[in-house]
Amino acid sequence: MIRPDPTLLLHDWFEAAKQHSPRPWRQRRHLRATMTEEHVAAVEDIGDPELVQQVDRLWNHPYYTFEPRDDEPGVDEQTSFIESDSFVTVAVGGNGSGKTFTAAQKCLQFLSETPAPKRDTPFWVIANTLEMSCKSCWAQKLSDLIPPEWVAWSRIVWFREKLNWPLIVPLVPIGRQRGAGLRNWMLCFKSYEQGREQMQAESIGGAWFSEQFPYEIFTEVLRGCREHDEARIWMEFTPIDPQRSVVMEEAEDKKLAGEEEFVDWSLQRLSTESAEKAGHVHQRWLRTVRPNLSKVAA
Repeated sequence: MIRPDPTLLLHDWFEAAKQHSPRPWRQRRHLRATMTEEHVAAVEDIGDPELVQQVDRLWNHPYYTFEPRDDEPGVDEQTSFIESDSFVTVAVGGNGSGKTFTAAQKCLQFLSETPAPKRDTPFWVIANTLEMSCKSCWAQKLSDLIPPEWVAWSRIVWFREKLNWPLIVPLVPIGRQRGAGLRNWMLCFKSYEQGREQMQAESIGGAWFSEQFPYEIFTEVLRGCREHDEARIWMEFTPIDPQRSVVMEEAEDKKLAGEEEFVDWSLQRLSTESAEKAGHVHQRWLRTVRPNLSKVAA
């Protein structure tokens, strides 16, 4: 039996995934679902180390294996959160609902799929304190998910290097940015404690808010995004602070009312209960914390 040309076979396999969906995670799921022994043999025949790594990561790398939960409208909308292309995307969820992990996935997806406007375009990651931003968003999430070849390691500016807490993580040109000269993204870790004044007079390409935030910080980030059409902002939080929750509730009401200021907003719920059903949190843990979960966020 004549074996098909391995290069042509793999080309058709990857092209079929692109035709299946424009969403990278859906393409990777399609590749896993349609992979055959012939594809494995073709990869081995070609023997390209980068190709071997690419296929291996489909099954063994936490960024490339990620699949969000199917939406339960109004209850659990992890897929809508990861796929939202709104200028402002809001995800509200309880502890263990996967909101921070999904936001980290969304961050890497955005940075790989969106061309940076210029060299070292800042993308801000902002949390209550600098320690939380560095620890929760980078050390516990992004650093485990990001492919190491994306990072310009020698250019990292450290806050506390021994703890793997950076202030700035420059990336190399990745994804659609390859061949685009010196344009690249730069992850910058910030905190609400720094105050609005420390965030003024800087043009940025987007931001990720982790947990509830002072509204004046949000308005300053909005200002910082004004120069870039592709800029995006998303936020994920558990609604613990009543005063800060009111602002987002009013935003949701205005969005539903069709007010122009909120037309390009998207609001999703993430459910801890749904995360448990999907095996993303342990039942024993959920049983213990369930009485303390917000009814809105659970």
